[in-house]
Amino acid sequence: MILLYGQTIIKQNKFFDRESKRSKIQIEKEILEILNSREKMPITKIVYKCNLNYKYCSDLLNDLIKINTIEVLEEKMGIKYKITQFGREYLSNLKKLGEI
Repeated sequence: MILLYGQTIIKQNKFFDRESKRSKIQIEKEILEILNSREKMPITKIVYKCNLNYKYCSDLLNDLIKINTIEVLEEKMGIKYKITQFGREYLSNLKKLGEI
């Protein structure tokens, strides 16, 4: 959006606003929601659906694996990720916290 005030052009871009950045918890919640909506998913789809950098997404997935919210499935077509029952409970708790 471009606002004109006299001769001055002020460009505002919400996409890069500091306030619009997602927290780690928000991104983890988004990842879990996506995995909850599908049976299993490769990292590339998670990266695209969550609009993340591949390396950062990989680090987040490893964190989620460590706390047993997701599991890794090794298949012929590559590695896929799946939400666990504990992950569903964790996601439910995150949603409840978001309502507060």
